[in-house]
Amino acid sequence: MHVRFLIPELLAGGNPAQDFFHVLGLSQDEYKIESEARNPSLDVSVLHVLSKNPHLFSDVHDNSLTLALTRALSKKFRSTNIQMLSAKQEARIEESFRDENFWLLNTFCSGVDVDRIYQTYFTPRNAGARYSEMSDIDLIYRCLGIVLESIAFSGSDAFADHSKSRPPNVSEFDQK
Repeated sequence: MHVRFLIPELLAGGNPAQDFFHVLGLSQDEYKIESEARNPSLDVSVLHVLSKNPHLFSDVHDNSLTLALTRALSKKFRSTNIQMLSAKQEARIEESFRDENFWLLNTFCSGVDVDRIYQTYFTPRNAGARYSEMSDIDLIYRCLGIVLESIAFSGSDAFADHSKSRPPNVSEFDQK
């Protein structure tokens, strides 16, 4: 039995797909393994606003708007999210499972700095925003900011990361 932690630095190749091929002893050179996530999700503030507007959906199984938003929103809003739990909830969970997590790390991760791995991946982190601590209006404003930024940067590179500003294309403004 192989126990694998879904922690990039503990996986061969840094991701589950490459690690899987490594564990099986297969050469990943024969297969096209993409490194980009294939299961993007919307920021929780967008989902919160959608949940407050059921009239936008034809029935409970209608996901057409959600899929369209997933395609339209900037990449950075499909890959990161705010913390869902409060710091207190995270600390309680970490404390409850501390002994088991250390046992698993010590048993199945020989040759790594277990304390550093534990501190990096298993302990609560500081978060700028937490869903459990945000008011309804804060979530609405966050959603509005995401939609407005995505509209501002829409176009041929809608899926790009817009964390760095780009210079305007002056040819767009040429008059005929």
